[in-house]
Amino acid sequence: MKPNNILFDANFNPKISGFYFSRLNANNLQGHAGTNEYMAPEILSNKPYDGILSDIFSLGQLLFSMVTQMQGFQVATIKDKFYSLIMNHHFDIYWKLVDE
Repeated sequence: MKPNNILFDANFNPKISGFYFSRLNANNLQGHAGTNEYMAPEILSNKPYDGILSDIFSLGQLLFSMVTQMQGFQVATIKDKFYSLIMNHHFDIYWKLVDE
């Protein structure tokens, strides 16, 4: 899920689109598909993943960007400075760097 997958009808009701990689069985999925900025870390590391949990991760990224009007991090890997700060609970440093 990403901002481009949220559409609005004539009454401004949100509609979710972009079901390119959808599956009926969302357990034990594998493969690398989607937009890196919204992908869960287990997808990026090519590990089996739960599709529902990875969608929740993507939704969190989407909601964060909607509320703050910025991307939380570029990619959910420890190499990403901002993701690493979040995962290591250095929220004060994260927000200080984000505000610069």
